Amino acid sequence: MHERGFTGASVRDIVKAGDLPSSTECGPLADFFIPSLQGATLRAKAECTAAPIKVFKKFIFSTVLAGPAASTVRTKAH
Repeated sequence: MHERGFTGASVRDIVKAGDLPSSTECGPLADFFIPSLQGATLRAKAECTAAPIKVFKKFIFSTVLAGPAASTVRTKAH
């Protein structure tokens, strides 16, 4: 299975578990996730620092993969 297939299947599993909205477009999310991680990895290697990976993780988990409950909390907090 190529990267998108594996990552897309993982995203579908997350949607099925209810951790992301059912309206999530799994293929495009996988297409975003893969090159973003690869870019962060490349930058981390080139800059000899884990900072790009940390920024990637923070962004992915606080926004993209936050799920419906987190966006409700963020909306209420503002």
